[in-house]
Amino acid sequence: MEVTILLGSKSDMPVAEKCTKILDMFEVTYQLRVASAHRSPAFVESII
Repeated sequence: MEVTILLGSKSDMPVAEKCTKILDMFEVTYQLRVASAHRSPAFVESII
């Protein structure tokens, strides 16, 4: 299983780091992406 963590801004990184620590504990692979749905909707759509 791979999890995608999608942040709307780099300022959300502290919350994402808490999530990644838990995922690491359970050896779940993940990708962490930062993309604004308002500024780059096509890019966000390509991620999801």
